[in-house]
Amino acid sequence: MKLLKLALILEIRVTNMPLNAELQDRISQFQKELRLLGGQCHLVARPVELANIILEIALNANCKLAIIESHIDNNDEIRSTLTQHGIDAIQIQDSQAHTLEFLSKADVGITHADMAVSQTATVIIRTARDEDRLASCLPRVHIAVVSTTRLVEKLTDATQYLKTNLQTNEPCVISFVSGPSRTSDIEMKQVLGVHGPHEVHVILLEQ
Repeated sequence: MKLLKLALILEIRVTNMPLNAELQDRISQFQKELRLLGGQCHLVARPVELANIILEIALNANCKLAIIESHIDNNDEIRSTLTQHGIDAIQIQDSQAHTLEFLSKADVGITHADMAVSQTATVIIRTARDEDRLASCLPRVHIAVVSTTRLVEKLTDATQYLKTNLQTNEPCVISFVSGPSRTSDIEMKQVLGVHGPHEVHVILLEQ
């Protein structure tokens, strides 16, 4: 009986191994591709680590004001951690006045991402309000938080998600973000941060 139980345990572990290996491969590919695009990827396992990584990024950016998009989980802990270190942290609210003014002055924008694509280091963000969308566009540093359960290999793997959200009757914008904003002049010299964030950080939250 003990041998049977041991065999079943080993079978379960072997069956699960390819899934873990595939996820690790996707994470490694995403990190590599984002680095090539000039962005940075961080892997965290717990919410407390999430707040600390965001704090580290904000401090390195000499952040005075951070804006937090309304769909971010653990926003209370993130705000508390930032404010304890002298950084003003404001969450976007429906009834909040002067939201655009805060957005225009924010050094760091913290948003969720609905999905991530490892092959192109792209994060997909669905927003229903301009204020939430601008949190990823106006600040010079953009931090996107996405679960590793939403990390797929190819853009075609996200087809069902896109189809479902594009067919909804509710107005929304679906943004595809791949690294910092970049442009080139006539001599093909690339410049970062002209039409959007100068820095992009993607935090993959293990779940």
